[in-house]
Amino acid sequence: TRRRNPDVGHDRSRGHHRGSLTHAQSNRGGEIRGRRPAVIGLAIKKVGRTTSQTTGTITTINLTITVGYTRGTATFTGQFYTSSKFSKSGDSGSLVVTSTGNNPVGLLFAGNTSGNSVCSPIGPILQRFGVSICTQ
Repeated sequence: TRRRNPDVGHDRSRGHHRGSLTHAQSNRGGEIRGRRPAVIGLAIKKVGRTTSQTTGTITTINLTITVGYTRGTATFTGQFYTSSKFSKSGDSGSLVVTSTGNNPVGLLFAGNTSGNSVCSPIGPILQRFGVSICTQ
């Protein structure tokens, strides 16, 4: 078992990237705004490959969860959990934003058969890659 914070992929063949995400657009929700921390009860939405646009709420923050993979398990800390029917298999990697304002909150990376989702907060991901969200 390995301990991790965000579950994000990174193409190491191109080195470490620094910069800004500019003129980002959500797939169906308009322009992306400045990030927002995850708080219990926050209304959220995402657009996923499998389920398209869904809405929900954050039900748990500071979650520690062990996820099973083909080669073993990994334990993630500092994650947040969503209400049911938020995602299905294939939605991993979806940007989770606030329902109003389109403020990035996290990236979806795991879920269960009820559609509850585990998401990594966006702040540590941006910090890890040395990028920010450009809002102008």
